[in-house]
Amino acid sequence: MKTKAKKGYKILLKTLLVFFALIISSVFGLFAFYFSVTSGITLNAQALSLENKRGAEILDDNNNIVYYIGGNSTIKLKDLPQNVINAFISMEDKKFYSHSGIDFHRMVGALVNNIKNGKFKQGGSTISQQLVKNTFLSSDKTITRKMKEIKLTKQLEKEFSKNEILELYINSIYFGGGCYGIADASTFYFNKEASNLSLNESAFLVAIINAPSLYNPQTNLQKAISRKNLVLKEMLKDGYISSEEYNNRINEPLEFAYHKTYNAFFRNVVSEAKKILNLQENNFVASNYKIYTNFNASMQSEIDSLIKNENIMNTEENNNPNSSIIVLDNNSHLVIAYASNSHETIENIKRQSGSVLKPICVYAPAIESGKIYPSSLILDEEININGYSPNNADNKYHGYVSAKEALIKSLNIPAVKVMEMISPQKSVDFGNNFGLGLTDEDANLALSLGATKNGLSDLELAGAYMTLANTGQYFPPSFILKIENKNGDIIYEKPSTSSFACSPETAYLLTDMLKETTTSGTAKRIGDLGYSVASKTGTVGAINSSDNTDAYCVSYTPAHTIISHIFSSDKPMPKRVNGATFPAIYNKQVLQNLYTKKSPPEFTVPHGITQKNIDTHILETEHKVVLATSETPNEFLKLENFNENFLPPINQVSEPLEIEAKLENNIPKITFKTNKESSYIIYRNGEEIAKTNGTGQAYFFLDSLALKNSILEYFVIETNYMGTQILSNLVKIFYT
Repeated sequence: MKTKAKKGYKILLKTLLVFFALIISSVFGLFAFYFSVTSGITLNAQALSLENKRGAEILDDNNNIVYYIGGNSTIKLKDLPQNVINAFISMEDKKFYSHSGIDFHRMVGALVNNIKNGKFKQGGSTISQQLVKNTFLSSDKTITRKMKEIKLTKQLEKEFSKNEILELYINSIYFGGGCYGIADASTFYFNKEASNLSLNESAFLVAIINAPSLYNPQTNLQKAISRKNLVLKEMLKDGYISSEEYNNRINEPLEFAYHKTYNAFFRNVVSEAKKILNLQENNFVASNYKIYTNFNASMQSEIDSLIKNENIMNTEENNNPNSSIIVLDNNSHLVIAYASNSHETIENIKRQSGSVLKPICVYAPAIESGKIYPSSLILDEEININGYSPNNADNKYHGYVSAKEALIKSLNIPAVKVMEMISPQKSVDFGNNFGLGLTDEDANLALSLGATKNGLSDLELAGAYMTLANTGQYFPPSFILKIENKNGDIIYEKPSTSSFACSPETAYLLTDMLKETTTSGTAKRIGDLGYSVASKTGTVGAINSSDNTDAYCVSYTPAHTIISHIFSSDKPMPKRVNGATFPAIYNKQVLQNLYTKKSPPEFTVPHGITQKNIDTHILETEHKVVLATSETPNEFLKLENFNENFLPPINQVSEPLEIEAKLENNIPKITFKTNKESSYIIYRNGEEIAKTNGTGQAYFFLDSLALKNSILEYFVIETNYMGTQILSNLVKIFYT
């Protein structure tokens, strides 16, 4: 027995020795890996100072720095209300003042949760670690990044006091809406100094830093309030506030007063840079990137003033809709100015587009395929296509109108008919060639009037019209030209790739139609500038109401594309706010500012465009587009532009007139079809026996004076509207 016990003891001892050896070797291996990964990693204390807090630089069209991402305003810790500090400590790092930078207990808890969830979701980071990560490291959830973070955090705690660390953190964390640091955030959300924040406001600002998009009060107010109340609950548990304060504040409404002067252009530059570099907002604080744009300060100032000028709309109906204006440079394909009083990024504002889609999704594919010409006539009438019965905006029908007139007046029914002709799927495919994010679910006739499942952003629409300005060549529009790292290396440059969305001829024909929209159509408020501008307006009506939800005007010259958009999500706008009114006024102001010194160039006529006379008589009487001949009278000539690959047929003026002759009740009867504005002479055996004018209907003549027992030969001479005489066939009757 003793021998067995002794043997078992030796086995246990060996097992324990092996186990401890594995632990020791693992620890040594971990330390070796740690030192290998963090070798050469040193904290740049100078980069952390508030004086150097600038972040990435945004440069304008003259390569001057115009904005710092993360470094536009700061505040000292001593100037903040104590509730702000307490809220950060309660929610972000309860042991901040007692740990040495790393809370290992918290890290182990996070590790356990990660194992349970099967994902590396939590990092257990302290405020010190978050500051290091946001300032010097990426947001990648990896072991190597975590080890670097730990080393730099240890150095941080040696270089700075706890209050200095907290001050740096509060001035660099991202609060959403393009705001870095609590000073920016306080101005943005509440239009007040951070030193004047209330308890409720302090709790809200701490609440949203966990996920600024998720807790955006403009889109998820209830989630933001719930998170704010969670911060208050933690402050109550930690003894920073009383039960009475907690109960009073959880039901106290937040009074937001968004700061209207916040520049939407830079907010969208940050959003685009995030995607390009696959970074989070916090990573820009000390990145030292240089972000080159085509930002034009003068134009930005102009459109900012337009957006802020409440006297332009002066909505007496107690409704303050959102407004936005984009100005694109057609050569660089970059946004040079963007103003908006919505605090969403441009890509997140997707709305119904109304009639601004008609040129792109209706008339462009129809002209491109040769199905219609600008002069083609379309019958504007009451329709019902499988239950779809749209009306025109004026609730009237206008009879036969040309495609050009239908577009100029933005008539709905002709647009629906044209889309039915080419098929909605063709329209979807064509729209996507222009950069519109349409889906197969949009392939229905409602697309002809601008209805889409997911809506479209203003930048998508601006890019589509810039394509027409660039003779059918599509370049994706963007805010950023290139990005350099701190060493001056170019790490991103806007691609120069493009694709032809339509032919230059189609783009020109549409532009020619839209130029008339500017001079005599729905955008005629712009038409007196003295140079060529193509424009299209669009209005989206509210359901079961005469009011509107969206109003657009898009204008372009060969040099620039402008889109103005007024919209309301809550309360519909009055009927007087439509595409032809205030958005057109905005566009005119922008155009006048763009071309104060010289007019823009004229649109270039492609080689494939030819001018031909059409016969307006045939157009009006037979509703067909035909080319005139040398015999067509001058009063029936009209010069039109055509793609030489899709020319109308030539008018056939010498088609033989077919007549019929037979006996009816033993009397010779001559029958033939007549044309309007033609005259006819009937002959029997070479002798004129009757005359008539055409009606467009069949005509018959009973020859009661004909002599019996003879051979009768009949023919008719038609004199048409051009004065041309057309001889009919000869018919014979043996009359007994």
